[in-house]
Amino acid sequence: MREAFIKRVHRSCARKAHQDYPDVGRKTIKDFCTCLANAQADAVTPANIAYAKEHHKVSEDYEERFAKLVAPCIKSAGLH
Repeated sequence: MREAFIKRVHRSCARKAHQDYPDVGRKTIKDFCTCLANAQADAVTPANIAYAKEHHKVSEDYEERFAKLVAPCIKSAGLH
């Protein structure tokens, strides 16, 4: 289940990043999305998944935790 989650998040992240930032290299986007997908897999709980399925959006709690995951991944991908 974790691997499928990571794959889904990575694919979504890469698609959006390539659209929004066409000048950023593929490797940089791959590095960023790999970091973010793994960080999200570590942070998400079964309750977060259930909430998202029921409400078709993520909880405020998860949004706050997600926001803290982005900066380290930007740095590790060399986007700072």
